[in-house]
Amino acid sequence: APRGFGSDTDTLFFYTKGDTYTFHGCYSSLTKDEIEEKFPYEDERGRYNTGVPLFRQPSMGPRPNLCYEYRGVRNPHPSGWRVGKERLIEMDGRNEIIWRAGKRPLRKTYADSYKGKPRGNLWDDIPNITGGAEATSYPTQKPLALYRRIILASSNPGDIVFDPFAGCATTSVAAEMEGRRWVACDEWEGAFDVVKQRLESMSVGGGEDAMRLYPIVQRSEPLVRTDSGETSASPPRMKRPETMAELVERDGMQCQGCGRRFDSPRYLELDRKMPRSEGGSNDIENRVLLCGPCNRTKSNTLTLTGLRKRNRKDGFLAAPLE
Repeated sequence: APRGFGSDTDTLFFYTKGDTYTFHGCYSSLTKDEIEEKFPYEDERGRYNTGVPLFRQPSMGPRPNLCYEYRGVRNPHPSGWRVGKERLIEMDGRNEIIWRAGKRPLRKTYADSYKGKPRGNLWDDIPNITGGAEATSYPTQKPLALYRRIILASSNPGDIVFDPFAGCATTSVAAEMEGRRWVACDEWEGAFDVVKQRLESMSVGGGEDAMRLYPIVQRSEPLVRTDSGETSASPPRMKRPETMAELVERDGMQCQGCGRRFDSPRYLELDRKMPRSEGGSNDIENRVLLCGPCNRTKSNTLTLTGLRKRNRKDGFLAAPLE
């Protein structure tokens, strides 16, 4: 018997580099019944409602610049109209206002200008891929509609979309369809062919979703990491005993934080000159041996230089260190 609930959702993590970023909300369309309920009236233009007032509520406070008279009508309260006079005249010219003698005018809001219901963080309208032309047999393929929505929400036409796990090219196809530039990479050798095939299949037929096919460039040389100098062609990471042995040979059995020497490496611990929190790599050039107290003082916040300054200030520096 089941001992828990089945997992029916995935989680999309939303990150921004700073406080200034692009975000466009998405909306869900109303059904025919929902449209008729939300927009109960109809004229020659279409269905509309009158739920949006033209007068500001008194609780909104006085707005002298919105206190004006139009067609003999004025808000009796100093809160004024909700729109400026120029815009009100434009709305009147489009027959978007119902004038009633001795009563507040009503504003028409038409269904054809309604964006839809704002969508929250539960996207239950995009079905999984179960077959058909979109399926590529790639084990972790995601629906194209999902990636199109993500790209539309977080970028503008002409922006660059980067996918470090290109897989079966869903991101690349979605970016092309939405007029974005893109860069993609994948360690799977077959990724390039799948990307090219999917884009070529989308560029033929002359239909609504047909795309202009741009040259696709494949680069196979290792990518260089600018933060640590490591590349995908770097030698395999050494195991802990091998790293310890090489550091003892390089620096001796001496704590590189306080200068104390030991007669056995058992009193020394592995750490990094530049901590991981600051982008420090696992390269042997960034590895260092520290005694237990220095390692705990350094933690994951101080650099090796910072640790030595702390030890010098606190009087714990036992021997000069280069």
